[in-house]
Amino acid sequence: MFCFADFLMIEMLKLLNLCYTAAIEIPLVKCYKNKLEQVFINIIDNAIYAVEKNGKSNKEIIISIYQKSKFVFIEVFDNGIGIE
Repeated sequence: MFCFADFLMIEMLKLLNLCYTAAIEIPLVKCYKNKLEQVFINIIDNAIYAVEKNGKSNKEIIISIYQKSKFVFIEVFDNGIGIE
């Protein structure tokens, strides 16, 4: 089982201006933990890179988690430079 909240806490320590909101208590997800963890690491690393390159003083990464029906959605937003 993969606990996104535990993983997120590690990433929050690396980047203190990371904002995390969850509209639900995050359920455990049956998955390949290492593969899913790598996906989140890559997404958050890309967001960190993008906000570092934007030149703005208000660097922002927002992660939202919500549930619709039986599905859990995770959204990542950053105010970085975007895709070049």
